[in-house]
Amino acid sequence: MKRLFLALALYICTESAQAQHHIVIADMDTRLPLTGAIVSTDAGERAVSNHKGVVTLERAARSATVSAKNYMQRRVGIADLARDTVMLIPQEVVLDNVDVTAPKLGFDMQKSLRSVKENAKLDEQARKGFDMLGVFSLMFPSKKKSRADKIKKILEHY
Repeated sequence: MKRLFLALALYICTESAQAQHHIVIADMDTRLPLTGAIVSTDAGERAVSNHKGVVTLERAARSATVSAKNYMQRRVGIADLARDTVMLIPQEVVLDNVDVTAPKLGFDMQKSLRSVKENAKLDEQARKGFDMLGVFSLMFPSKKKSRADKIKKILEHY
């Protein structure tokens, strides 16, 4: 009796395993699996692919329609269903000429140069600060130019 029950249980498991058919839905260009692809069979079954692109069909079918968002719909026959992967072609949307406009930017070169010159003067004054030995620098001027003087000269000839 136990053997008969065991044989019947194994037969039911193998029948259900054979009835299920797994198909992977993938992108034809990248070969990556597609999530959310819908497979509708002629047997009236409808299944959605998981995060790995796998669809499990419970019943045998002669043909199926595979569709996914942004992909061309594909009708596959029994030969394609026998394979384990169905590739979908991405649907491309071609736009006509696109004109991109932006508001006019109010960039004033003279104004920006004036602010750079003012910042250079402030930097020079901050670096000098109060110097007790500044008397010596007035008596013996150095030939070394400060950074602010260099920036000022560059901006004047810009």
